[in-house]
Amino acid sequence: MLRTKEELNKMLLNKCSVLAFDNEKTKIVCDSLKEKHGVSIGTSMDMIIRAKIEEQNEITLFWLMESIDKVYNSKHLLEYYTEYERRIYPKKKIEKAKSINTLSIDCFQISNDQWITVKDVDFFMELRKSSKIRYNENAQRVLKRVIKNGKEIFKLAINRSAVKAIRYLMENNLYIPNTITLNISPEFDTDIVFKNNVLTIMNLDMFDISDGYHRYLAMCECKDSNPDFNFNMELRITNFPDEKACQFIWQEDQKTKMRKVDSESMNTNSYANTIVDFLIVNKTFYLSGNDNINKNGGKINYGELSSVIKYYYQNAKGLNKKEISDLSKEIALKLNLLFDTYPDILTFNHICFKDLCIMFYIINNYPESKYNIIFKKAINNSEKLDKKRFASIIMNKATDNDIAKYMKEVK
Repeated sequence: MLRTKEELNKMLLNKCSVLAFDNEKTKIVCDSLKEKHGVSIGTSMDMIIRAKIEEQNEITLFWLMESIDKVYNSKHLLEYYTEYERRIYPKKKIEKAKSINTLSIDCFQISNDQWITVKDVDFFMELRKSSKIRYNENAQRVLKRVIKNGKEIFKLAINRSAVKAIRYLMENNLYIPNTITLNISPEFDTDIVFKNNVLTIMNLDMFDISDGYHRYLAMCECKDSNPDFNFNMELRITNFPDEKACQFIWQEDQKTKMRKVDSESMNTNSYANTIVDFLIVNKTFYLSGNDNINKNGGKINYGELSSVIKYYYQNAKGLNKKEISDLSKEIALKLNLLFDTYPDILTFNHICFKDLCIMFYIINNYPESKYNIIFKKAINNSEKLDKKRFASIIMNKATDNDIAKYMKEVK
């Protein structure tokens, strides 16, 4: 059984990360791709050095894998491509005349160098097949610096977890489409005419993807796994020089930044947030109600509570709504029993993140018979915990380990 496109991309990224530090083998691969298939040295170096793998089309990746197999005397092609593909693809070359040289797009003009329209995933995939979308490091975010054996290279800093999260939303029809920006750099001899609300782009060489690269990668992965995948989104087309493109990216990055915990609290698809919502409306829970739990004050911060719940109840992901409701009732019951052993905590103006972590550590690691022995002491002596650890408001394994160590001292 052949491996998936995602597995191919991952394997090629691993292979290229090694190949990038071997000048001799890199030259052999680049020369082979150019001579056999007409792939430019620049494109080959982008794949090997810059790790620009996901944006390449299927045939180009075949050629890259074929060349890597030869220099390393491996046989990975057999794992990812059919017998038919292995027979046909080696004979192909980059077409001199790209499949997309002229585009006519209905759109609205915002300014003399900026237009807005609506396009679907299929449109972006056609550009991808024709190698018309690139990541231009001269007009985009800073690359990641990597040093190995004294040699320095720069690679794309791709947030894999962000791509994975976006892909999940897209595949489950939960993604809310937003704007992707493609820029036509003046470095190319491209003719642009806007007339009667139609933007005509002639002699198109390349689009730079100025904003939305991770979303584009997620779209590519979705389309590779499901050819019928498609949806509409807003597309901004610009004709900015590199300096203005950089200014645009800086401007986009000046949006009001939220704490990670507050950003997560806005995710209506989060099971942890759903549990918090159930706690708020559970009248039997001692701290129910929006006065006690909310995002802007209250006795307990909504996002902080959700963060702790997300860590301790990771198995709840995938549960249906009734199962999540039942789990929230179980949590409410245990917390009520905990509060019964130290009622003063209900009078606190605010239950801080550190105290929330202690509470959930106890109800997940101690029997109810021990609550009255440890809870009050754990809360009243919590200044012994590292303040810096909890100042980040991040619940993770390291935070959990700190609490576990602290709880061993509580007697």
